[in-house]
Amino acid sequence: VGMFMSLGILSRLIMPKVSPYVFWCVFFSLAASSEYFQHWWLPARVFSMSDVLANIIGAALALCLIKLMIFTLAKSETMKTSSPDSKL
Repeated sequence: VGMFMSLGILSRLIMPKVSPYVFWCVFFSLAASSEYFQHWWLPARVFSMSDVLANIIGAALALCLIKLMIFTLAKSETMKTSSPDSKL
């Protein structure tokens, strides 16, 4: 969960010009398929649906936190421009 959450947040912050729709579709696909690829590239790894679910939950948490950061920043900017002191 933590790895995909961190990876999602950091990746989105360093790629702000990529369409959010495209970014999150690719990222969720990567989260879902990474266990499958690990199974083939690392013979000692065993495919686990619980790991796939954990990856998807981590990606979903990253999406939620990014949306929360965007909402908080937008609200903060709105508060700055609508404060009485800003007209002085």
